Order: sequence, then structure tokens, then C-alpha cells
Amino acid sequence: MLNSPPAVHSAAYRRWEWFLKYGQWFGLCMLPVAMVFSNFFMSFFGFWMVGAVLLELITDRARGIDVKVRWARFTGSSAAKMLVVFYLFIAAGLLWTTDLAYGIKDLRLKLPVLFIAVLLPLLRPVPAAVFRTILLCFVLALSAAAMVCLSVYTGWSEHEMQLTKRIGAMQLVIICLFAVLALWLLLNADRHSDRNTRLVLGAVLPAIAVVGIYVFANWKDQRVHDVRNISIFISHIRFSLMVLFGIVVLCYTMMKQRGVAITAALIIVFFLFFLWILESVTGFAILVLLSAIMLFRLALSTKKTTWKWTAVVLAIGFPLASVGYLSHCYHDYFSADPVDLNSLETHTQAGETYAHYPGNRQLENGHFVYLYIAWGELYASWTERSPIHPDSLDARGHVLKGTLLRYLTSKNLRKDASGVASLTEQDIRNIESGITSVTDLGKSGLRARIDRIFFEYDVYINNGNPTGHSVFQRLEFWKAAWFVIREHPWMGVGTGDVRAAIFRQYELQRSKLAANNRLNAHNQFLTLWASAGIACLLMFLLVLFLPLWWRRKANDGLLLTFMLIIALSCVAEDTLETQAGVTFFAFWYVLLNLRPVPPKDQLPAVG
Repeated sequence: MLNSPPAVHSAAYRRWEWFLKYGQWFGLCMLPVAMVFSNFFMSFFGFWMVGAVLLELITDRARGIDVKVRWARFTGSSAAKMLVVFYLFIAAGLLWTTDLAYGIKDLRLKLPVLFIAVLLPLLRPVPAAVFRTILLCFVLALSAAAMVCLSVYTGWSEHEMQLTKRIGAMQLVIICLFAVLALWLLLNADRHSDRNTRLVLGAVLPAIAVVGIYVFANWKDQRVHDVRNISIFISHIRFSLMVLFGIVVLCYTMMKQRGVAITAALIIVFFLFFLWILESVTGFAILVLLSAIMLFRLALSTKKTTWKWTAVVLAIGFPLASVGYLSHCYHDYFSADPVDLNSLETHTQAGETYAHYPGNRQLENGHFVYLYIAWGELYASWTERSPIHPDSLDARGHVLKGTLLRYLTSKNLRKDASGVASLTEQDIRNIESGITSVTDLGKSGLRARIDRIFFEYDVYINNGNPTGHSVFQRLEFWKAAWFVIREHPWMGVGTGDVRAAIFRQYELQRSKLAANNRLNAHNQFLTLWASAGIACLLMFLLVLFLPLWWRRKANDGLLLTFMLIIALSCVAEDTLETQAGVTFFAFWYVLLNLRPVPPKDQLPAVG
């Protein structure tokens, strides 16, 4: 009979319960692993969770349990319901859009928001030991991906096509290995959770050490011209956000599980090193703000005066130290040698007239780029030494002429025949590979990225063209999106029309951005406002911050830090406009809000 369940203590019943329970927990472990490595496996384990829910519903039906019982778990989760309403606000933008195809594509991209918000509450509650296993799998996946990316950075493959062919096989092997590991951790989660955490995290350290030795041994041989390309699995920006949350998870693990403090701290250092190599300005900016906020929170919650003032000093000190470092970098970059513009030489040694552009104050290593340029000699002497024409592109995709001017200037050489003759063969190879300054050879990581931002600023204030400069392109993106919002402040232009409206605004503003650099807003708040109106934006803000108010007494540091990471990232990125970004947001948002935080599971207040 359909409504006659099997005996509760029968072997078949117990086996089926075991299968249902561990099947869904396995999916919960593997989905965050997949979001680090593969869009395909993200979708695969998304459908796995759909299957898990369907099996639970079929089982409930066989046992005579009303579906309303399980549905009440969804209706009882205010955060999940808000996420569904947010998705419906975006979908409502289709009602006044003209580009229905693009709107449907956007909704399909954001489907994880709807599916995860509905599916996860319908599953069984996640025990604390299983929750820690999910976090552990996520951190291990980040560690493995970061090690692969660093290997790519130091020249794992000389040919990008060869590397591309390997990625699919690599993803499959990694996912299979993590599937075995996740099952083993789950089967031992209740009995040996702390021991297994220590064992697995400890096993990561030798692998990190091997990769570290490999990186430093091959430091000068790295062949990746754009460091963002080392993130071969997902977007470097989304990956950096995941690494930030991984650092938070490790801090949480240090507080909750014994014997892992030193191991977790070393992995945190590795993650920080990776963010430095990845040149993640966004990541470090969020990290500094996050640290300051959490330290102020600690100062308010602790009772010991020593801890309170230490937290306050650190909360103020981190941002001030960051500002001081940036100020030092700025002064170092923009310190220029004094030049008397009235006494500039007019001719080269061979007699060609120098071209001087005193109105362009662009600097390179303290010298002015647009002084002492003899175009004829420069072209002729360069073509004698290199097969790459100055008007062609260097290995980083920039016009080689500009790279040559900057490199010569960085060596305080004039841009004429004698200057090119003074270049060594290594200098020629550096210029061909896109290196713009001799100082670049001694700088790497975040410092190199900061100098490039200063260069972008230098170019922007001198000619107003931000093309190819990611930071200052965003100013154009935001300006175009804001003009769209001003024209349609209440309803937006429609979910499908936002891209076309922003692109049309570039034309109306006569933007200097090149056509292939004209992108969407790169600000999630502006994108939502421009597409579906002010109500959609307000709903997203409620989604981000209202759960923090509901759970304020739970002292849930994981939820708070995750929300801050998402909110801060949305200022400079369209975080929800890629599959990895939207899955990362939806999964952890729902799981952290569903997670009960009883008194024994609170983050302890210091003192």
C-alpha cells in the first residue's frame, strides 16, 4: 500500500535512509567544490540536489507524509523567501523589456538563486559535523585550485593551447578525487570530525610547500603575460572573493576546532600570498575593510579592557597602514626629475628634430615619457633590432610603440637611435613581451598592480582615455549606467534592455572607450537599479542586510562576514552576472541562513 511505510527498524528502511541522508550531504559538499573548478560540475551537482529533493518528496509520499510538512521548512525560512522574491523582481523586469531574448538569458543565468533558495530548505537539516565538513571541502578546493594557478603562473605550460586542452581532464580528475574525499569525510564526520580536519589540513601543508618551492625556483621563468589568466578555472575576481571567504572559514575553524590553529594560520598565509600574486586589489581592499569591521565588532563585544583597546587600535591601524602604503607608492611613482622646458634640446646627434609634448605629463620611473622623441630614428633603429613593428602589438596586447617609449624612459634614455642602441638584447625581449619599465622586473604581485593603476591614472588625466585600463574604465561604466538610471529611476529599462541602454549611453556621451571595451555597469547595485528599477535594488539590499538583523543575537560571524564580502564586491563588480558568482552567493547565503546557531555553537566573545 502507498501509505503503509516499511518497518522503521527494517534493514531496507535503514539502507534507504542512509542513502537519502548521505546523498544530499554529499551534494552539499561537492557543490562548493564544483563552484571553484567548473561551470559544468556546478550545474551537475545543482541537478544532483534537485534529484535529492525529488527522492525525499517521493519517499514522503510513500510514507504518507503530507508535502506541506516539508514545504513548511521553506515557508519558515524568511531568508529563502526573500531570495525568491528578489528573483521575481528581476523576472518582473521582463514585463517592460523589448529585448526578451537577452532578458530570458539573464534570468536563466540567475536560476541558481531560485533553485537553491527553494531546494535547500526542503532538504534535511545539516548537523554541525556535516556543516564543518562542507566548509572543509570548500577550503581544500580553494587550496588545490590556488596551487594549480600558481603552477600556471610560473610557466607550467609554454603554450596556452596545450594548457587549455588539459583543463577539462584536470577538472574531471580533481572532482573525482574530491568526491572520494568528501565521502570519506562524511562517513567519519560524527566520530572523528576534529581528527580528520587536523589530518586533511595537515596534508595540505606539504603540497603547499612543494608548490612554493616550485614557484620560487621558476620565478623568473613565468610566461603568463596577464596574471589574471592564471585563474584557469573561473574568473579571477570571483575566485578572489571565494579565497577571501576561505580565509574567514579558516578563522572560524581555528576558533571551533582544536589543534588546527597553526595549520589553518599557515594556509591563511598561503591564501594571502596567492591574492598578492593574483594582484587582487579588490580582494585586499575588501580584506582591509572586513578586518576593520570585525575588529570593531570584537571591541564592542569583549569585556576585557586590554582586548577591547587592542581591537580598536588594530581596527584603526589596518586602514591607516594601507593608506600609508598607498601614499608611499604614489609618491614613489609620481616623483619626477626637474626639467626646464625652456632649455630642451631640439635635435638628435644625427640631426633629426626632437618632438616634445610638454602638455602630456605622463611619467615612467620618474622621467617624462613624451620628451625627446625622434620618431624617424626610433622606428628605423627598432626595426633593425626586432622583427616586431612598433605599430604592432606586444605579447600583452598593447601597441609596442607605447611600450618602447615607456621602457626607454624608464632607463632615462632618449627615444632616438642612440637610445635604442643602448638597449641590451634582454631589454629587446622585455619590450617584445610587454614589459614597460625596468622597475617592473623588480616588482611583482600587488605592488606591480598598484603601479599599473597609477599609470592608468596618469594616462587618464593626461588624455582622458581609459581604454584598456580596468580601474578607470569603471568610471565610464558607472557614468553610463547612472545616466540610464536618471532617465528611468523608478522602473528601470527592463531586464533585457539594460545592456543596450548602457551601450547607447556610451554613444550619447561620446565616450572615448574603444568599442570592445564598452561593457556593462560593473556595479551590481547600479545594474539591478537600471534593469528592474528602484524596488529591485531595495529588495537586494534587504536580502543582504535584513538577515543580519534577524540573527543579531546569534553572534553569527560567518554570516556577517559573508554578507560583507558580497556587499563590498558588488560595488566594483557585477557579482551576480556569472554562474560562479551567482552560485557562490546563493549557496552560502541560504546555507548560512538555514544553519541553526544554538548557544553552544556561538562564536565566543573574547574575555
